[in-house]
Amino acid sequence: MERHLRAGRLATFAYFVLNGYLMGMWIVHIPSVEHRVGVGHAVFGWLLLLLGAGAFAGMQAVGPLTDRFGARAVVPLSAAACSAAVVLPGLAVDAWTLGAALLVLGLGNGCLDVGMNAHAIQVERGYRRPVMSAFHAAFSIGGVLAALTGARTLGWGWSPAATLGGRRSSDWPPPRSPPPRSCAPSTSARRPPPRPPRPPRPPRRPPERVAERPGASGCWPRWR
Repeated sequence: MERHLRAGRLATFAYFVLNGYLMGMWIVHIPSVEHRVGVGHAVFGWLLLLLGAGAFAGMQAVGPLTDRFGARAVVPLSAAACSAAVVLPGLAVDAWTLGAALLVLGLGNGCLDVGMNAHAIQVERGYRRPVMSAFHAAFSIGGVLAALTGARTLGWGWSPAATLGGRRSSDWPPPRSPPPRSCAPSTSARRPPPRPPRPPRPPRRPPERVAERPGASGCWPRWR
C-alpha cells in the first residue's frame, strides 16, 4: 500500500510539473506568436478569451468522466491532449487559426487541470496529511523550467513552431527590413566642393623712403 501511494504521488508530481511546463512555454511565446500572426494587442486580448472558454468547457466535461472512469485513466489522456494542443498556437498563420488553436489548448488544459487535481486529492487522502501544496509547488517548478527553456530557444532564434512543435522554421525570425531612406540630401551632397589652392602671393617690397628736400625758396619749411 505504501509503495502504491508513493508511485501515485510521484506520478502526480510529474503531471503538475508537465502542466506548469506546457503553460509556461505558451506564455513565453506569446509575443512571438502575436508577431508571427500579425494581430494587434486588442485582437489578441479578445482571442485569449477563447483560451478561457476552452478551459471552462474542458473542466465541465472532464468532471463526469473522472467520476466514471477514474483519475488514473483520465489524467494520462488529458496530458497527451494538452501536450499536443500546445503546438497549435505556434503553427497559426492568422487570427482565425490562432483562435481555434487557443480554444483547443484551453480545452486540453482544463481537462488536465481537473484530472490531476482530482488525482492529487486521492493521494492526499491516502497519506492522511496535507500534501496538496507540494503538488502546486511542482506546478511552479514546471513554469520556471519553461521560462528558462523558452528564453534559451528564443535567444537561439528558434521559431514558436520549432520550440512548441519540434520542427525548425525558416521564416523566424523575420528578415530585418532595411532602414528607410531619408528624403533629405546627405551631408556629403550638401558639402560644397573644395576650393582650389590660392597661388602664392609675391613677397611685399618695403616702401621706398622719399628723401626730403627743401622748398622752392631754398629753405626748409617752418612749422608754426
